[in-house]
Amino acid sequence: MPLVANQGAPATCGDIQTGSSRVFVGGKGACRVEIDTGGSVIIGPGSQNVFVENAKISLMGDVIASHGAPPHSVVFTTASQSKVFVGTGFASDVDPDTGESISTGDAPKPDLVLELFTSNYGSGQIEVFASGTGIYPPTNMVQAYHHCNPQATGTPQLPPPPPNIVYSYNIKNVGQDASQECTVGLWRFLDTQNAPSQAILTVTAAQEFYPDAQLVGTQEVPSLPPGGSFGGTLVFPETYTTSVGEYVFGLYPDIYQTVTEPNEQNSAPTIRIIVSDLCG
Repeated sequence: MPLVANQGAPATCGDIQTGSSRVFVGGKGACRVEIDTGGSVIIGPGSQNVFVENAKISLMGDVIASHGAPPHSVVFTTASQSKVFVGTGFASDVDPDTGESISTGDAPKPDLVLELFTSNYGSGQIEVFASGTGIYPPTNMVQAYHHCNPQATGTPQLPPPPPNIVYSYNIKNVGQDASQECTVGLWRFLDTQNAPSQAILTVTAAQEFYPDAQLVGTQEVPSLPPGGSFGGTLVFPETYTTSVGEYVFGLYPDIYQTVTEPNEQNSAPTIRIIVSDLCG
């Protein structure tokens, strides 16, 4: 069985974990899912059937929401105590090394994986060229686009708009049970220099610990059977009509934490868009 995560232990990013002031493990407060932090909110999964003050108790190795550039992008809880263990609560959960049961419950065990996150311009770091140097103000990206693309069709009275950047994703349930319905969210990170390398971010975590993150698009995902997939697209239409600079986007499949899954990492590398004031 996994160790219980505890107050005072450093998360894998170095931030110190908080814990309960009433329930203790080894003399230190027990960590709770979606209440306690290690730089940001502990997402979990935690134990599905052991609770501390009406919240799931957090276990060693739980995911903590992204709260900055690496090492704060992909973060896990730790334990500095070595005596208190708790079952995961998932159905038929066993230790992969020993084969020993580590479950004390029968919670469903779907597992969502973000197999694809890309755009119509590619993934990783992308440069989008918009205007001719010194000809159009870089804040007027629509005129800049037409200067750089004289072949674009349209009438002088109503020229065609610049193309949107479209983000595509695909989610697969690799778990043993059907997943609950969930909401996928497209995040934009305003502080591009300190943006995470992955967007492991829930609405609760963003509201409380990540003011530089904006939820700019959502889509509902139906229940997926084991092996089932769901794909979709999201559009952030403002890139060409704002100033030059960098834009960082990430996607997280379960922003309201409705799916009971053993691995909450569920993310892919963020996409960085560089809008240039040059013609490509």
